[in-house]
Amino acid sequence: MIDDVPRGVPQFIAQGAISWSTNVLLQLMRREWVRPGIELDYFAHRPPEKQPSQRMMIVVLFWTLFEHLMERFFEAATASLPEGVGLDLLRRYASIGSRIDRLYGLLFNARLQDDLAALGFGSVYAHLMEVQRRRNEFVHGNAEAIDDGLVFATVERLHEVQEAWVALYNKRCTGNANAPPVWKGSSPL
Repeated sequence: MIDDVPRGVPQFIAQGAISWSTNVLLQLMRREWVRPGIELDYFAHRPPEKQPSQRMMIVVLFWTLFEHLMERFFEAATASLPEGVGLDLLRRYASIGSRIDRLYGLLFNARLQDDLAALGFGSVYAHLMEVQRRRNEFVHGNAEAIDDGLVFATVERLHEVQEAWVALYNKRCTGNANAPPVWKGSSPL
């Protein structure tokens, strides 16, 4: 109602300042967090410390979100390079591990860990490495690598990780006129 007159509301939603993928991943994480637990007979015979978290998908979705954010970061970081050079670097360093280690060092002559520490997010790097290690263990057959402790730590630190990413993006990518906005889709590799 505007001035006591009913008005229609548009049936579309504008994307906003973050990509649609980021929004979807955050919503999926939230939905997984609030859903009620279920009985899993499959793990009933295992001691509690050997059981995977019922909310393990939060960690998998979080890591997917982190990779997505870092994809945006590295696209912006390479935007000032000649197009072929930037695309070649992104193809050559396609895995998240090689990007946050070797590619980051090549582009900025710095270590991601040191930049995060300088920005006041030193503990974020250790958390990210722990999530990556345990997510990889999960993917390679060790389901209990993602336990409730990791899920809770991931949820508790989500906001801090997002703040660290924004600070890192602002430090290394803001001001680059060629950088694509973070809400734009990624370029095909």
